[in-house]
Amino acid sequence: MAEIRLDNVGVRIPVFGANSKMLKSVLVGFFRSREQRESTSTVVVDALTDVNLTFSDGDRVGLIGANGAGKSTFLRVLADVYYPTSGIFEKVGDTRCLFGLNSGLEMEGSGWDNIKYQARRIGVPKSRLDEVAEEVADFSELGKALDLPVRTYSQGMQVRLSFGVMTSIPADILLIDEVIGVGDASFMEKARQRMLKFTDQAKILVLASHSPDIIASFCNRQIGFEHGRVVSDVRTADTPSEL
Repeated sequence: MAEIRLDNVGVRIPVFGANSKMLKSVLVGFFRSREQRESTSTVVVDALTDVNLTFSDGDRVGLIGANGAGKSTFLRVLADVYYPTSGIFEKVGDTRCLFGLNSGLEMEGSGWDNIKYQARRIGVPKSRLDEVAEEVADFSELGKALDLPVRTYSQGMQVRLSFGVMTSIPADILLIDEVIGVGDASFMEKARQRMLKFTDQAKILVLASHSPDIIASFCNRQIGFEHGRVVSDVRTADTPSEL
């Protein structure tokens, strides 16, 4: 069983540099007395405010809203990248994130090294590493480039590699920030089919996208965000809930 619960969750993010307050002065502030720190105004943004949501097995959730509405911040709370500054956040289940794929790569390592490194990070047992590496190599179509350091790869090649690893074994909770462009039309179709299989295996899917077609294809529930607040919660064939 997988479950996500948020009760009155809020996230406040400090804005460094606002009102000419540069990072250096913020760091210096840590050495001031408590009274001095509290007397210095800090500019913060309410990225999320009073979010109350529960997801459980079978939920395929699409996050909708304009840029800056709070979708990506919400996903990063679910991914344990951002921590709530108020409220209660609880999660049960193994979590996989399909965003920021390039960030976990070891640039001096070869493609093969990175496949095995990332595979271990997501829980692939040592006994299956060679099997998964061969499968990802076949999917990514990187060929002899896998023998080269990842720093020699284009961004698209890096994403192919990471995407292949991250979708190599199922996860309870799958978080996606937009659908990833990973190559030409034929490879995109291959990646789409892999994504469909992967999302079918997940117990909970949470997907942020600006594409109504993608939301309709993958999701049975839509959560609307506006200025960091949830403004709608609609299940397929349901009317919007009262908030």
